[in-house]
Amino acid sequence: MTMAEKQRMEFAKTQRDAVLKLKEALQAEANTGVCGHTGGKSAAEGLLFSKARRIAHSLKSTAGLIGETALFDAAGKIEDTIASGGEVSEIDLDALQEELSGVIAGIKIPEGVFPSGSVGGNCSDSGNGTMLDKNAARELFSRLHPLLKTHSSECLSFIPKLAQLPQSAVLVRQIEQFEFSHAIITLKTMEDIFDL
Repeated sequence: MTMAEKQRMEFAKTQRDAVLKLKEALQAEANTGVCGHTGGKSAAEGLLFSKARRIAHSLKSTAGLIGETALFDAAGKIEDTIASGGEVSEIDLDALQEELSGVIAGIKIPEGVFPSGSVGGNCSDSGNGTMLDKNAARELFSRLHPLLKTHSSECLSFIPKLAQLPQSAVLVRQIEQFEFSHAIITLKTMEDIFDL
């Protein structure tokens, strides 16, 4: 199995419910005010770190990673709407679901390759047989987050371990290019995906 096939299968596993999760997050944020998870932050910071935005960003990033540009564009439109404080329309959500369903329908997943449910005990098969379990990923993320907040170049030393996680290519690229503010958003999205 090629790396591209593995990435597409991992995409199908982790993103199949993305639009449902996005709708739930949008509803929760609408019910609680500006962004639901502002935690004392300003409205602008709340928009930056909203769960709905992280879900849209994750879907956009992973769609781009597997080369699905129509899905990338649809998720990006929703992410931009959330970031600007706009209201996401049902039409846009339906279009996103249609794109996502089409992509997932086109991904052939052999029987038994991925059990149903979340990532479980192991986060990845990095292709070299090395597995990074959820506890190790949780510890890695907790050590990385403060370094990203302070824009420390020490983040670069985390890249080999991050590479053992599925869908980490965007985060690795952001760290390599010193895009620490974006990397924080991607890191939070990955925490949600892996249920850490």
